[in-house]
Amino acid sequence: MVEKLIERLSKLKEKGNFRKLNYYEKKEGKYIFIDGEKYLNLSSNDYLGLSTDEELLTEFYNFERSDSNRYGFSTVSSRLLSGNSILYKELEDGISSFLGKDKTII
Repeated sequence: MVEKLIERLSKLKEKGNFRKLNYYEKKEGKYIFIDGEKYLNLSSNDYLGLSTDEELLTEFYNFERSDSNRYGFSTVSSRLLSGNSILYKELEDGISSFLGKDKTII
């Protein structure tokens, strides 16, 4: 069974259909930054820009937004579509380490 799974995964990779999470460094409104490059995020569900609205965020957090809060409320779409916050990676890596496992996904 494991061999069949490995074979199937290999075929997905060969065809370019193997999916992986991409990580963005930060968000600015409708833009995300990956490896220092700015991209228009066309896969977002945040068409009103509410996840990065400064007034709304300030009211929600009850303090002025700082660099440590640059991720907003959410990625506003699937992690596989529009990228994955590095915070998820740090949390998943921490859980993996704590549990003594190679990978964790939440």
